[in-house]
Amino acid sequence: MVIVNKKFLYMPQNDSSTIQSFAIDRTTGTLNPVSGNPFPSVSADSVASDPTGRFLFVGSDTTGQISVFQINATTGALVAAPGSPFSAFNLDFAHTLAVDGSGKFLYASQGSHFLPIYGFSIDQNTGALSEVIGSPFLLNVAEVRTDFTGKYTVGLTGIVGDNHLYVFAIDPTTGALAPVTGSPFATSATTPYDLRVHPSSQFVYSFGQDINGNVAAIEGFQLDPTTGALAPLTGSPFTGLPTVAGCKWDQGGGKAFCANATAPTFTVLDTNTTTGALAHTVTDLNVTSSNVAFAPTD
Repeated sequence: MVIVNKKFLYMPQNDSSTIQSFAIDRTTGTLNPVSGNPFPSVSADSVASDPTGRFLFVGSDTTGQISVFQINATTGALVAAPGSPFSAFNLDFAHTLAVDGSGKFLYASQGSHFLPIYGFSIDQNTGALSEVIGSPFLLNVAEVRTDFTGKYTVGLTGIVGDNHLYVFAIDPTTGALAPVTGSPFATSATTPYDLRVHPSSQFVYSFGQDINGNVAAIEGFQLDPTTGALAPLTGSPFTGLPTVAGCKWDQGGGKAFCANATAPTFTVLDTNTTTGALAHTVTDLNVTSSNVAFAPTD
């Protein structure tokens, strides 16, 4: 699920091979189906958009194909880009998709450290994909997420007992990925299983398990804008907060919306956009199940 330009919500539907598309009423929060909804796609598992909201990328874990759509900036309607779906690559699983902050490159992670990361150049007029020089990249990570400056990706292996985050610099011309000095960087959790880059690109937050397989406290790191190095934030790991399985930030970066790991509730965490510190000041929202897809917007 992804929100584009705070205006449109797109939800890939694997069972029906479609994209559910809605316009967001900014006054009431109501979702109104986009004209033409739902839009056909190949098996749809992962989704991402470019930073300016021109293109939507949908990946299939079943076929390894990536569908690309041009987004109508006024209506939110989707039109397939020339050549979509793209399948002329040796991609097995389009498990996680991430677009760099410049909107020039798309990275597809396959969900296993045994499988490489694929990098694609995005045609700035049509959204069509072409594989970048050096791709696929044998980085020994299961997934990567990009920062919003277009300089770095951050990844993890998912290997039980590997308590590290891996940072790679993005070549701004070619899109190639290379480890930054000092990478990988240790976490307190025994095994990180997910991570998020803060909208400001100043911070990285990781979610993991302890040695007993229990969900560990959320951790936060400062991302050095010059070197890409990670350093633990003051107070991290944030053991005084509710235990959460994962969080997503609103576009302003002031609020983190999190699936509680111990109860069917949503937890909202205030985020200090200067220090990255997290605080729990809002009463949790009870829900039927917190194991659902969600995406926050300002």
